[in-house]
Amino acid sequence: MWSMIPESLESVSIGENMMQLPSFQSCGKIKRIVSYQQEPYAIAADCFTDDVKENAKLYVPNHSRTLYKNIDGWKDFKHIVSKDLDTKVEGDSEFKKDDIDENTDFNGNIFSNIFFNIPTESGEYDSAEGCIILKKTTTDEQVKNISGLDLFDEYLLNNFTGMIFMVDAGSGAIELEAETTGEMMLNVKIGKEEPITKKLNGKSKETIEYDVTEPTLVYIYANMPQAVGTQGMRRANSQDCALKIYNIKWGKATGISNIYNAADSEVTIYNLKGQHVKVPGKGLYIVNGKKVVVK
Repeated sequence: MWSMIPESLESVSIGENMMQLPSFQSCGKIKRIVSYQQEPYAIAADCFTDDVKENAKLYVPNHSRTLYKNIDGWKDFKHIVSKDLDTKVEGDSEFKKDDIDENTDFNGNIFSNIFFNIPTESGEYDSAEGCIILKKTTTDEQVKNISGLDLFDEYLLNNFTGMIFMVDAGSGAIELEAETTGEMMLNVKIGKEEPITKKLNGKSKETIEYDVTEPTLVYIYANMPQAVGTQGMRRANSQDCALKIYNIKWGKATGISNIYNAADSEVTIYNLKGQHVKVPGKGLYIVNGKKVVVK
């Protein structure tokens, strides 16, 4: 399948069971190599050009980065990046600002267990304010199309601007500190659910609860009301129209040992399907109009 490799090739995907690679010496424009091999095999030193080794990003499974950095051929790459999001993190996960600065490359990279896809022209990190600034919108149609795609799928990389992380199975909450300016809106999409859209007046703290049956991707991005029309992309790049993300934290909700009120109080309990429940088991419930987690 590698018999005709175009010189203009910019992206290479290496399957888990691929046992050998052809020479890419004629492909000096490669920008991205994504490998799915947990245990890499050595490759020839001249498999890729020196320019590719110097400038391209080599994305590898999270727990295999050290292997790639110590095996012939791959260890010559300057940029070896973990490619997977990991839910097996003790305690809550959060956006750790110590991991980044204004010189950090957010164009398809993972920091603090968050996947950032923010090309230079689409956003930036403001060290003075301590926030990620998104200047470009992602449309409803684009978000619909990327749902479920691999993080390094070409369509996602070219059509999504924002941040993606993974929450573990169960009930929990996403806590964001953000601000919207101009027509920009904060959008949070949990898995295949409809996006939650919020217009924030000033720097605000928002809590979004979730209840998922399996590890699920969460998409954070900027959007505009439909009424903005085709000028949305142009207006989003103006300074008065942006989404600022100061902090993100997520994790399982704190267990509540007793969801009942005083003995003489009337308590009504419903599950998320709206069904009345007399004796709740583990899960998320609506108790007297408020969401409560039982562990």
